[in-house]
Amino acid sequence: MHAVTKSTLVALLITGLMAGFQLLGATASLAESPPAEDSTAIGIDADPSGNTATVLGARDSCVSISEGDSFQVDVIVQGVKDLLAWESYLSFDPSLLEVTDRDVDQLLGSLSNSELFDVSEAVPSGSGHYRTGAANIGSPPQGGTGSGVLSRLTVRALAPGLAPLSLGPIEREAGVVQPTLTSVDISRIGDGDGDGFFDGPFLDATVAIDQPCPGAVGANVTGIGNLPWWLLAALALGVLASGGIVLARRR
Repeated sequence: MHAVTKSTLVALLITGLMAGFQLLGATASLAESPPAEDSTAIGIDADPSGNTATVLGARDSCVSISEGDSFQVDVIVQGVKDLLAWESYLSFDPSLLEVTDRDVDQLLGSLSNSELFDVSEAVPSGSGHYRTGAANIGSPPQGGTGSGVLSRLTVRALAPGLAPLSLGPIEREAGVVQPTLTSVDISRIGDGDGDGFFDGPFLDATVAIDQPCPGAVGANVTGIGNLPWWLLAALALGVLASGGIVLARRR
C-alpha cells in the first residue's frame, strides 16, 4: 500500500507556495526598466511616478484606473541628443478616453535658455488622435540630451475597457503621420529613411478601466474564484495537510 503522507503534503504546500511567490514576483509589476541610452526611443509611461523632466523611473506599460477618473501619462524620450523640437500624435480610443490637459514645460523647459513654443492642439480632445509638441526658441539654440519627459498629459476615463495608447504612425487620407524629433542642427533625429519622421522604436502603453491590467496576477480582484491557480492549489494542499487526509492509495 502506498500513501501520500501528511509530511509529503506539507512539502508540496511549501513547494507550491514558493513557486507561486516566484511567479508573483516576476509578473506582479508591469514596470519596465529604461533601456540603455545608446539609441533613441519615444513612448508612453502610463504612470508618471518617479519621473522628472530630465530623469525617468521605470516605465509602466499599463495602469488600472476607474471610470470617471482623471489621471496623467507621460510622453517620454530615451537616449536623445541635442533635441531642439519635437512633435508626436497620441492615438487612443475616443469612446474610452479623452485628453483634457497637457504640460510641455518638461525636458525642453529645463534648459538654461529655455523659451518654449507650444505646438500642441487645444484641449479637451476626444478625436482619437492628439498632437502635442514643443520647440525651444531660446537664443543661442540649445537642445536637450539624455532621457526625460516631453509632455505630461491629463486624461479622463470615459467608460470601462482596455484602451491602448500609442505614438506610432497614423494612417490618414493625406498620408502617414508620425512623430518628429529635430536636433539643434535642424536635422531629424532617428530618421533613417529620410522621410522626415522618427522611425522608432515606439513604446506603447495600455489603460485598463475598471479592470486589472492584462497579465497582472490577482490585481484589483476579489473573491476566491479569482485567485491564481497556484494559490488555490497551495490552499487546497494546506487544508488536506492540516487534516491529515490521505490523497491516494494504491494497493
